[in-house]
Amino acid sequence: MTIKKSLWSEWVKLLICGVLFFLIIPIIIIVITVMTVKRDKYYIGEEKIIHTYGLFSKNEQVILVKNVLDCSVSIPFWGRICKYGDISLSIIGGKRTFIPYAKNPEEVQTLLREYIEKARTSSITQTIIN
Repeated sequence: MTIKKSLWSEWVKLLICGVLFFLIIPIIIIVITVMTVKRDKYYIGEEKIIHTYGLFSKNEQVILVKNVLDCSVSIPFWGRICKYGDISLSIIGGKRTFIPYAKNPEEVQTLLREYIEKARTSSITQTIIN
């Protein structure tokens, strides 16, 4: 008498592996994305804007407020509901920098414009004095 092995157990194993593959890979991608977003920070001061980012290494970008020409805000439909938006900075030299998904972007824009005006008036005052 020969006993044949059922293919059902093999199909179940393949099905479980397939389901786990298509569940685990997106979960890993979501975790890495969330960790990256949590480490992406902006500090806005009166003289400079500092952007620190990086998951495994720490990178830093510094923008002097006196080099910023203008800032604008873009708020999508869901951003109006959840109070977030993108802030775009025009910098001397034609560069543009984005601050994506900022909370309360209109308040941040007002603060940035105040700092830009302060930097401009102080640089004009220094030019007149010199």
